[in-house]
Amino acid sequence: MQNEMPDLTGFTLLTSNDDKIREFSRFGLSTLSFAKGHDIEEIDGTPNEVIVYKAIDAGAMCVVEDSVVLIDGEPMVDIRWKLAELGGVVGRPIDFEVRLGVNDGTCVHVFTGRTSGRIVEPRGEGGFGFDPFFEVEGTGMTLAELAAKGLKDANSPRRAAVNRLLSWEVDFSADIRSTPSWTGPMQGH
Repeated sequence: MQNEMPDLTGFTLLTSNDDKIREFSRFGLSTLSFAKGHDIEEIDGTPNEVIVYKAIDAGAMCVVEDSVVLIDGEPMVDIRWKLAELGGVVGRPIDFEVRLGVNDGTCVHVFTGRTSGRIVEPRGEGGFGFDPFFEVEGTGMTLAELAAKGLKDANSPRRAAVNRLLSWEVDFSADIRSTPSWTGPMQGH
């Protein structure tokens, strides 16, 4: 779905993660301001629902990010709190997805980046969070190992999502007025 890209000057990317702020800065989002704040509480829904409601909660003129790992097509959300559970899926193929939600005050526009690979025992000293556990398909290296060699960005699903945003390749848009209030459970509850 192609739309006309709005001027992102004045938009704020919200995250509680300094490492993500550094990555987003490297990826060319120079017109955005960055606000390091608290985590936005996330609904317990599909990855697409999570990013839409997260962007709505953040408010107009905000950009938010959400990462999810798909194991056999099933999402494992809130991965940073589940790193200890990854031992049970070592060797399994996965997709690492990052969604960006841009709330322009009327719609939430969603951009998705994906990198395929597999779960491995942690390796490497670079990167952050999930990076030591994720071996990128075709490289034989984890994102952490790639980061230590300066090669992570070329294999990053976050970078792929930013590239889609910068070229305004919208995966889908959700009209905020037509999105009902969430009445289901929240993650971690």
